[in-house]
Amino acid sequence: MLIELDIFSGRPNPRWQLDGRAEQTLRQLHQHLWQIRSHPPEPPGLGYRGFTYTLDGTTWRAYKGWVVSPNQAMMDRGHTVERLLLEQLPAEYTEIRPRVLAELE
Repeated sequence: MLIELDIFSGRPNPRWQLDGRAEQTLRQLHQHLWQIRSHPPEPPGLGYRGFTYTLDGTTWRAYKGWVVSPNQAMMDRGHTVERLLLEQLPAEYTEIRPRVLAELE
């Protein structure tokens, strides 16, 4: 599964393949999220805009405690999806980790 951290403007965003174990954990997290009818916050034009990935043919964005697809919004109060994906960030992007972590707190 391809993960993209949507954070840069003017240069390519970090992208990486999620390993099988982390993908399974992501699937389990999705099963425990609360579907909600509220409108999630829109990501800003610049800066941290969340993680995007495709799961079972649906593209999702995990941003600020929400996990959103074009047809569904789920609440993730503990930022579990974002934290999982941040943990999987490849070593060459280590300098970005504190910046994203600050957005989750």
